[in-house]
Amino acid sequence: MIDWDSYDQHLKVQGASLRESRLNRAKYHINKYGKDNPSYKKVKVNGKNMILAINSGTKPYYKKFHTMPDETIYPGDIVYWKDTVWLVTNADFDDELYIDGNLQQCNFKLRWQNKSREIIERDIVATAYNSGVEDKALITIGYDQLMIYIPFDKDTIELERDQRFFISNNQKKPTPYKLTSINTTSNVYNGHGYLQLIVSEDVYHEDDNLILGICDYKAPNSSDTHEDDLYAKIVYKSLKIKSGYDKGTTFSAEFYNQDLKQNNISPTWSINSTFNELLTIKEDGDKITILINDDSYIGQRISLSLKDKEGNYQDDNIILEVTGLF
Repeated sequence: MIDWDSYDQHLKVQGASLRESRLNRAKYHINKYGKDNPSYKKVKVNGKNMILAINSGTKPYYKKFHTMPDETIYPGDIVYWKDTVWLVTNADFDDELYIDGNLQQCNFKLRWQNKSREIIERDIVATAYNSGVEDKALITIGYDQLMIYIPFDKDTIELERDQRFFISNNQKKPTPYKLTSINTTSNVYNGHGYLQLIVSEDVYHEDDNLILGICDYKAPNSSDTHEDDLYAKIVYKSLKIKSGYDKGTTFSAEFYNQDLKQNNISPTWSINSTFNELLTIKEDGDKITILINDDSYIGQRISLSLKDKEGNYQDDNIILEVTGLF
């Protein structure tokens, strides 16, 4: 008598057809032996651990990749690989065996305020627009126009013409740029992809905030931004996190109704950086202390946000910078 259950299971594993059987066998070998291939790298994709086969190629800032079988990746996703950040610029939808595509290295973190005056940060690819996209066109300063690739999401889709940004590696005197063109369609498919922005070099404005790296900065705790005049405030002595300083940097939470400080409000802190796992966080009542002990992150930024647990108060946000101990 034939054991039909065993036969059905055999078909599922081996495939109901010769083609399906070969696909399943190929997936099996990639999953079993692929991880031992030097081309397969441990990465994070939008914060999720994954393994990608990344080909070296001849241009250092451009890579081809493919996923492990049955993994998902989309254009516009951000890939963290070692100490570098990459934008997925293409991912083939034909994923029967795996997804292959292209990466381009991000070279700047763009910062701006949304309509609620929250500070938003995104990793971008910025190149000299006039000269076209070249592997050597990593941003420095002084270009009249830049082409920017930025992931498509609920925050970036709200960017508007004439919005201004600092885009420069010169931290003492960064160059401001004004958004002159937004392409929201060419590289977005089924809700995934990236936007193409063109920005032109601009002049300084009086309310540009060099410390926070925000053009046209508006304080989030200004009275006209708070519903019912309820707002949170982060109190600090320094915006610098000194690498190797074992006491760390401490911040306090305060909550106000108009100008009257409110007591017994429970704070909720949020920390956003590309290296959260390297930070030591200590919370004590209305205070939070942040420590780091890794000099390789000197110059990197950390976003610290404060709100109340009930969600009644307008939140506050500040940008911190990792510095040397001395």
